[in-house]
Amino acid sequence: MDIYNKILKYRIPIFVIVILIVCITAFGLFKLNLTVSIDDYFMKDDPVNERQDEYKKLFGNNDFIGVLVESNDIFSRESLELIHKIGIELQENVPFAMSLNSIAADSDSLLSQTGFEFDGNKLLTSDAEIDKIKKRYKNTPSLGIKLFSEDCKQAWVLLSLDKYPDNDEDYQFNTGEIAWRTVQKIDSGESRITATGVPVYAFRKQAEIMENLIKILIIGFIAALTMSILIIKNTQGVIGALSVIASSVIIVFGLEGFLGTKIDTAFIAVPILLCTGVSIGYTVHISRFYKLNRQSGKKHYESIIFALQKSGKPILFTAFTTIVALLSFMFVQIRPIKWVGITSACCILAAFLTSMLLFPIILSFRNKNEKAVKRIRKTDFFNPMLTSFARIVIKHHKLLFFIFLATAAISIVGASKLEVDFNAEKMIGTKLPHMKDQMHVNNSEIAVSDSLDFVIKLKPEAAKDPETLNKLSELEKKIKEISIIKKTTSVSSIITGFNYFSHNYEQSANTIPETKAKLRGLITYLNRLSPTLLNAWVTKDFSSMRIFIELSDFSSKEIEKAIIEINNNAEDIFGSNVDTYFSGSTYQMALMNQYVTRGLIHSILISLILISCLMIIVFRSLKIGLAAMIPNIFPVLAAGGVMGFLHIPLEFVTMTVAPMIIGLAVDDTIHLLFHLKNEITSKSEYNEAVKTTFQSVGSAITETTIILCVTFLVFTASKVNSIVNMGIISCTGMLSAYLADIFITPVIVRMLKFSGKKQTTQL
Repeated sequence: MDIYNKILKYRIPIFVIVILIVCITAFGLFKLNLTVSIDDYFMKDDPVNERQDEYKKLFGNNDFIGVLVESNDIFSRESLELIHKIGIELQENVPFAMSLNSIAADSDSLLSQTGFEFDGNKLLTSDAEIDKIKKRYKNTPSLGIKLFSEDCKQAWVLLSLDKYPDNDEDYQFNTGEIAWRTVQKIDSGESRITATGVPVYAFRKQAEIMENLIKILIIGFIAALTMSILIIKNTQGVIGALSVIASSVIIVFGLEGFLGTKIDTAFIAVPILLCTGVSIGYTVHISRFYKLNRQSGKKHYESIIFALQKSGKPILFTAFTTIVALLSFMFVQIRPIKWVGITSACCILAAFLTSMLLFPIILSFRNKNEKAVKRIRKTDFFNPMLTSFARIVIKHHKLLFFIFLATAAISIVGASKLEVDFNAEKMIGTKLPHMKDQMHVNNSEIAVSDSLDFVIKLKPEAAKDPETLNKLSELEKKIKEISIIKKTTSVSSIITGFNYFSHNYEQSANTIPETKAKLRGLITYLNRLSPTLLNAWVTKDFSSMRIFIELSDFSSKEIEKAIIEINNNAEDIFGSNVDTYFSGSTYQMALMNQYVTRGLIHSILISLILISCLMIIVFRSLKIGLAAMIPNIFPVLAAGGVMGFLHIPLEFVTMTVAPMIIGLAVDDTIHLLFHLKNEITSKSEYNEAVKTTFQSVGSAITETTIILCVTFLVFTASKVNSIVNMGIISCTGMLSAYLADIFITPVIVRMLKFSGKKQTTQL
């Protein structure tokens, strides 16, 4: 008795075991560890993390909380009181709050010397004194101009944060939530206030993307239900298909919940929807052979066994090739991409096992009354179309191959226009509220959402040398000339501003003191007035200095250019032997350009090599295995061409499409080649073999392509551009794969001249 008979014989115990596993793993869903932290994108042994840890030891936290205040006059009494209140509320409520910078600062900083006097939130300073302070600010670039716009309609409140504890990774998220809610509670009157900073961005991003994700999954479920009803067309089959989807997702994600696996919310929908499409595809193939056997008058159980025997090996091979393609993501040094690969592969494995076990068992519960046969549709909706396709393939094979080559060439031209760029506006768009606010902040004159930290490591006491600080000032000037840079701050600009301030705003003092003695004296005086101010800019031994670089936009392509230019300028000014490095979330994101480029190349090459080897093994022929890859490379070229011509950037979401398409496209190729070779072997006649193959598996291939396209099109309901792009590109790839399989695979078979017993392949 073969395995398929045993499945039905012991269907009740197997069914109970599967349901028990699903119920147990379902509890793990409540333990899912969702995250949006950029730190989780890098592997633990990545040099970026080592530099990040070093930075934290020297200067603490890269993160800050910022609030953009906009009014007709930010020096009006109402605006100053609002700015003061924002600062007080942030310092009192936000965890890890350190120094505060604003034009109405009431903290341990230079700005507390400006003369604004408050009693609680009430401004006591007279109007005449306010005008004097306003003029003083405008005449002191190193102190005030960075905190308000030239037209005095925008003000910037900047709260630096202390280092988060190492033993808990939720502090950034919690800090952002508290800061966001604190600012939201403040009555801004006629002014507009916008909170920003990485912690605020992380909190809002996760909340909004989760809401967006739930909507996508609901639409995905409706799509899955609809497609199951329309294609499978029987109650047990629909219930079985949905059970396969639910069981696979629950088991995999439940286990990840128990294991504490970190899951980035931006990627969580990918394996779920992929599993949905593939699961329905597997069950459709089984259902089709079940229907064919029932139509020929065979009994219920016999038809289920027949369906499993006919579809079991092809589904096994297709599942294996898809898993191999997805596991190629393991060679990408980006943790969420690795997660997508592993989780998707596990979902495909679970979908295969439940399709082979749970689906036939549920199908077997169907009413065995022979009257049920009459309800099985004896005509196929796609047969007329596939019959026409078969005639076209037989009569116009040369023209089809020429069209294929021409289309591939055009796609290559489009793919050559591809650019790797993590541009926030292009990737996420502005449909989500947090992105609207981020774009608004970035477009302001004074505020920023993204920044870089640049560290220069020298000998102890080096930063107390005027020559060193002058070099630092020179480097700052060079950095400010870069187009994407909005402003910079360093110990040099702080010392220059304080020197100007301490000399009653004499223009000649708006510089670094010229001697070591004067500089050291000024530093001592500054430390008495503001003991902690310099801690954020220079280490206690005055060996390492930090430049805080604020950016006008987030584009990894432009930031990468800026990083190269800054490194070159630093080497020219300080010498090649000086140790320098970048730090911060924005720098980490910019590095993704390199990681994605290398990772995509490795992933595609590895998946192509492994799948080619598998195809050779499956068909036991080098010629057939390599030839079978031709129609499976084409959809990747087509997807790349669409991206290039539509100027869709390649980033860590859209990069997952190519290996995934290869893995899925091979599925239909295996089904088609498997049956086409068997038909040629048995009939020794190519034309008749093509017609029979199209009639037997053509509809199933068509249906699975429609299912996958509909599944991927669910992504277009997202408010995140990169997810929408992924849906469009994936759908393009799957449609291209289908057309290549239907019109090119048979042509390749004809060119290879398979015939009769000489080409017999036992699978």
